[in-house]
Amino acid sequence: MPPDRRLDGKIQRHGTDPRLPWGSPAPNRSIDRLALIYCCGVAGYVLVMLLVAQYASLIRFWPYNTELTLRTKALRASSFEGVDGGGWGSHYNSLRRSVLTAVIGTVVVIGSGVPLCAQDDAGGGGRAEHE
Repeated sequence: MPPDRRLDGKIQRHGTDPRLPWGSPAPNRSIDRLALIYCCGVAGYVLVMLLVAQYASLIRFWPYNTELTLRTKALRASSFEGVDGGGWGSHYNSLRRSVLTAVIGTVVVIGSGVPLCAQDDAGGGGRAEHE
């Protein structure tokens, strides 16, 4: 008999299932309001950060000329090399690093998980039977 069926039989005999929740919590308006205020505060903070980033992208040259325009220094491809941080070189370096991080992370995670799965399949030590 599979272990799940044995456990189900024991649980039915005892009459309670410890895996099931006890029920819904009683409503508490003051805690609900505090949670709502907290969540609105966090959402407002994230929204302000996004709006500031958008505003900064529409400024002509921060902090000297804060005129709103769609022709910012960063949007002109010819002057992108002059932007602080290295221009296109920094952009491509960032892309290379992100791709390498994704590839190496995938190899490490899968490489460390395969031996553990093989060990579990074999019953605690050897090679898996289906390999």
